[in-house]
Amino acid sequence: MNVILGMATNLDRRDVNIFIQSARKHMKAKDTRIVIWVNESDLRKYDKDKFVDVQFIALKGIKLSTSGNKWLNKINRDVKSLFFYNINKLFNPKSKIIQSLKKWTNPAISRFIYFQEYLKEHPEIQMAFLTDVRDVVFQDDIFSRKLKEDMLYAALEPSIVKHNEKVWRWCRTFLPASRLKNISEQDVHCVGTVLGYRAPILEFLNFYTNELSQRKLITWGIDTAIFLDYLYNKLGRTSFVSMNNSEGNLVATTANYIHDYPQLNSTGELFACLHMYDRNPEVLTKVRKIFADNTNE
Repeated sequence: MNVILGMATNLDRRDVNIFIQSARKHMKAKDTRIVIWVNESDLRKYDKDKFVDVQFIALKGIKLSTSGNKWLNKINRDVKSLFFYNINKLFNPKSKIIQSLKKWTNPAISRFIYFQEYLKEHPEIQMAFLTDVRDVVFQDDIFSRKLKEDMLYAALEPSIVKHNEKVWRWCRTFLPASRLKNISEQDVHCVGTVLGYRAPILEFLNFYTNELSQRKLITWGIDTAIFLDYLYNKLGRTSFVSMNNSEGNLVATTANYIHDYPQLNSTGELFACLHMYDRNPEVLTKVRKIFADNTNE
């Protein structure tokens, strides 16, 4: 049994539908499970009769990214996360820090805690694909590709950490100088699409949760910083595989490379999925036409 794990809080139903419909079309139903976390208030958007093969899990409690309070929503999400999470830490023992993280941090950051808990509760899962939902569309069965059981698969982005202003700022904010040395000249890899067998996936998730629980500052970008720290300082370059845009056949990422749907690599192979396809307006329009909102199919 394999699983696709995604977080779809505060998303347009149309984008979620593209993700689900493309996964349904290309995955082997008996071998693959689709699990998506959504806001409790959004469950009504997804008719159970039409999504019988998808497991939606409701996120309960206060979620900063979906608060109905107008004045609170005007506050920068980083500030909200920092304020509420750290205030909550004062009144909770360390044993409850994970629950505090789940409740008070942005779902884009806390999602890996949910993914970790799910995999631990389901030992039957052999392979997992941890993925964004809004900007991912499948072209083929990602689990049908030959993967090495001891390797983590990470999507390569066309930039160097030190030369990517945003990513480099995140790394300098969240990582000590001693860890930056091994990262600065390395390739950026995206935490939005991570693939692998159970063991390497869980090793990453355990590392991520442990690192997150020890941080005093939690703001936007910490997930990327922890991921790069894990790849280059914990694993090392020979212990993970780059899902390369031009030569690989797993994930194509970034608008600079994605120019069509379906998208082939340089050797004519079909990518299993496209990430960030919505950055290219022409591709976005084409994908939306192909996967019209017909959830009965």
